[in-house]
Amino acid sequence: TTQHWKIVDGQTVNGTLEFYDATDSATRMAIKGDGNVGIGTSNPGHKLDVYGNVNGTYLTELKNTHTTNGYGLVVTAGDDENVKVVEFRNLAETKHFTMLGNGNVGIGTTSPSGMLHLKGDNTAGIILENTTNATDIDIDYYNNANAVQSRIRYSEGAGSFHFQPNVSSASSHVTIDY
Repeated sequence: TTQHWKIVDGQTVNGTLEFYDATDSATRMAIKGDGNVGIGTSNPGHKLDVYGNVNGTYLTELKNTHTTNGYGLVVTAGDDENVKVVEFRNLAETKHFTMLGNGNVGIGTTSPSGMLHLKGDNTAGIILENTTNATDIDIDYYNNANAVQSRIRYSEGAGSFHFQPNVSSASSHVTIDY
């Protein structure tokens, strides 16, 4: 089938430049007079709105294929530490992930009060999964000299937890074997 395209002003919305698919009677891209751009919508409400009904794959992909210096995505927003820089929601508008201007990240909360704030109904937690048997999983606290100061270690092979408030001292730890 040959597609028939039109670039028109106001095909479906007055004052909007539209890339219109006349074959399927659909606006594929629109630029409003205020500069808002829409892909898959003729009436974008933001600087860039991308709409689609995509099944079994992602709606959009940003890919930099440079092999040695391929940077990804930069998001810059506001100068207030409480501004939501990034927010991920589902179609029901449930907010699942929020990053504020101060760097705090919230999962399950839109107002994280610490660098990482997890909140959920019987689901708030962190899963650390090691795919190699008989190895350690560490949670380390670094001091301002960027050196490990304290550590919580799970030793899979030995089946024990070690609490080391001072990593530089071999005698400064508590071990729980099971």
